[in-house]
Amino acid sequence: MKVAIAYLTVIMVWSTTPLGLALSSESVHPSMAGFLRMVIALVLGAVILLVWRIKLPLHSAALKLYAYSSVGLFGGMFSSYLAAAYISTGMMSLAFGMSPIVTGIIAYKLLDEPKMSVSQLVAIAISVVGLAIVFSDTLNLAADAWKGILLISVGVLSFSYSAVLIKTVQITIHPASTMVGSMLIATPLYLMTWFIMDGTLPVETME
Repeated sequence: MKVAIAYLTVIMVWSTTPLGLALSSESVHPSMAGFLRMVIALVLGAVILLVWRIKLPLHSAALKLYAYSSVGLFGGMFSSYLAAAYISTGMMSLAFGMSPIVTGIIAYKLLDEPKMSVSQLVAIAISVVGLAIVFSDTLNLAADAWKGILLISVGVLSFSYSAVLIKTVQITIHPASTMVGSMLIATPLYLMTWFIMDGTLPVETME
């Protein structure tokens, strides 16, 4: 039952993430939207650590884990925020449907893991085709859609690469600690990116 709940939760989160990225960037610059999202998540994560008295390790292995995790949290998510201005949420969902294949290839190269079986590749192919059918009405490409495709490709690659790098760190740590630690690295990066790319605070459009 727990596995089923976790599986359904992951599906709900990832199926609505592209839409959330697009909606949150409508009134503010994508860099500001990402920064605000990180701040809110960081505060909530810190509260969880305090309430449940979960330790936040700061030794070298933990810091390496946080850094690897932030590759996806910043590089992957920020690229997705930028891509939302050029392509539809359906196209973004379809791109992320390819992430298991990308992750498998990177894991095979970096971790010497076995190649994906035929059944696994068939299952992924069916999933991608299913996504394409579901979002077929929103897959129309504009003239500058290549920018969005390039950005979302960087996003998928960042998420997949981050997932593989995390496996290289031999450490036992609470998932909440990993989440907060990675956001401690990603949040300043979002702040710096917002300052460089935009630097404005459009209070009027945020109301």
